[in-house]
Amino acid sequence: MNPLVQAMVTIREMLGSTQIELVQIGATIVSKWKTLLFVITVLCARLLTGCSVGPSSSIWIDYQRSGGFVGFDDHLTVLNTGEATLTRKSTQFTFTLDDATISQLQGQLDVAVFSELRREYLPERQGADLITYTIIVNGHRVKTMDGAMPEPLKPIVKSLNEIIESASGA
Repeated sequence: MNPLVQAMVTIREMLGSTQIELVQIGATIVSKWKTLLFVITVLCARLLTGCSVGPSSSIWIDYQRSGGFVGFDDHLTVLNTGEATLTRKSTQFTFTLDDATISQLQGQLDVAVFSELRREYLPERQGADLITYTIIVNGHRVKTMDGAMPEPLKPIVKSLNEIIESASGA
């Protein structure tokens, strides 16, 4: 026997309901379930759309600087809207880059032909005091270290470091 029908029969027996009352109880149960499923569907849809990163707020530059004698642990994320987040050790800063800085960075990336750079530029001999730099621009990742940084990357890294220093007040 169908569990829903069985539940209605049990309810009828317990309450001494007439058949009309039993149908009303069943309709109420079905109505409540429909409402609950609708609410769950709406909430899931809202969560899914709220968690996505749309084209208006996608990551443009993701930059990490770590290591070195001073123990850098910096992570800078710049969205294509110019909004930026800097995490320096355990402190987080949020700010917006001005148009001049955005233009400067874009120009440096264009001159470097960033999307055609190799994925890694690492020194033959690595040391504990070397700084590691990882830059991801529009999905293209380049990792380098002190002593192996190619010339086209140097102005980009310098600008990103200046943004970090300015944003953190260091």
